[in-house]
Amino acid sequence: SLYTNSLSGLILLVDNRLNLYSGNTHKLSKVCEVFPEFHFNPFDQQLNTIRQKLLNPDVVKRRTPTNYLIDDTIPDSVVKEDDSSGDLILPTGTCYLTRHSNLKQVHCVIHLASTVHEVQGEVSSRDPLLVGLKSALKLASENNMDNLIIPLFL
Repeated sequence: SLYTNSLSGLILLVDNRLNLYSGNTHKLSKVCEVFPEFHFNPFDQQLNTIRQKLLNPDVVKRRTPTNYLIDDTIPDSVVKEDDSSGDLILPTGTCYLTRHSNLKQVHCVIHLASTVHEVQGEVSSRDPLLVGLKSALKLASENNMDNLIIPLFL
């Protein structure tokens, strides 16, 4: 239930391009379209808000009250905009949060940016993906998530 003291979250590995048309983000957007969102902005609007915050260097450098973006140490030069598609390309390990009332078992989704080739193979303790996972856990704690589904890096 959305009106509980026990929020559930999901850490979702997503493509490092901030858009609705690739990988797990596309799959999530299709699931979100099935049922209407009554309590929060629709998924596409939440992603657009995150995009606008990432394009504003002043917002990236400080934490925002909405906690959309956890990694406040991203240098301005690292978040790039693809000239052909207009997508933002995020560094591996960047986390952002979306909220949902229309998903059955999850209230919040923490999107962890990565690329497919980075997930394959061995993951070291200094890997940006693990640093991002640590940031995702911190974000989950700050947003009072009691139950969290975490991906396995197999």
